[in-house]
Amino acid sequence: MKLIVISAEWCRDCKSMKPIWRSLKSEYPEIEIVIIDCTFNKKLMDVYNADLVPTLILKDNIGKELRRETGLMYKDSVLEFINNS
Repeated sequence: MKLIVISAEWCRDCKSMKPIWRSLKSEYPEIEIVIIDCTFNKKLMDVYNADLVPTLILKDNIGKELRRETGLMYKDSVLEFINNS
């Protein structure tokens, strides 16, 4: 599974979620977590069809999108987002 996080360095919600992403990387090594800063990768916003930050996109092992969520999420909500897909 792959979790794609589209964030921005200027985004307050993204900044508050950074510790969550770090802890998920260590707690769930089986999930590939890719963090894309749209400040430097604006074209990837179009590639992933993301208009807002933060945007979380969960994909299966073959690249099919399973779920998408935008906005501030706390760790328990992110875990629910991942586990209920």
